[in-house]
Amino acid sequence: LVWLGINAFLFVHFYMAFLVDRWFYTRVLLGVSPLSDPKQSLQTALTAVHIIAHLFNFEFFMDAQLNRNSSHLPFILSEIGTGDNASFLNPIRSNETSPTIVMFTTIAGLTGVAITLALILIITSSMEVIRRSYFEVFWYTHHLFVIFFIGLVFHGYGRIVRGQTPVSQQTNKPNVCADRFEDWGKNESNCAVPEFAGNPPGVRC
Repeated sequence: LVWLGINAFLFVHFYMAFLVDRWFYTRVLLGVSPLSDPKQSLQTALTAVHIIAHLFNFEFFMDAQLNRNSSHLPFILSEIGTGDNASFLNPIRSNETSPTIVMFTTIAGLTGVAITLALILIITSSMEVIRRSYFEVFWYTHHLFVIFFIGLVFHGYGRIVRGQTPVSQQTNKPNVCADRFEDWGKNESNCAVPEFAGNPPGVRC
């Protein structure tokens, strides 16, 4: 109950934290779709939801790149920071790639795949029929918890989810400038092109 209570608190806390202006433009690309981290059957279900939500997010990122319409704010946001080491919001940097390629070429993607496979093997080998008939499989597979937790530690360091920087919010106030995106960067608009940075990894249960 304590564990569930902590997760419920973290769910609400991070959901509310996602609703501030820093994440306004991120929500333009992804919408509002909070996720919580999950224990056995509950953990499996929430992990599946978490992974599926990531897949949808990558599709939204890809759609923003493919719908090359300069009157469409998600496309404009995706075009920001196309140069090397430039500030960007959309981690899919080109319309000539795919979510699968991005998934296997980023820290968040690789660690996500590793921890998901480790979790699947740990859970499936926990089934009673496996434990009774092939105890060694159960025993050795559960040592994948080392890979699971190492991957979990590094998963957030990919900083794929990005938000507007505090300095940028001074020169581009989303509630004012979002509707004026065609004039971003022009002196008379008072709306500079927004800059973005990755969110520092957070602690979760």
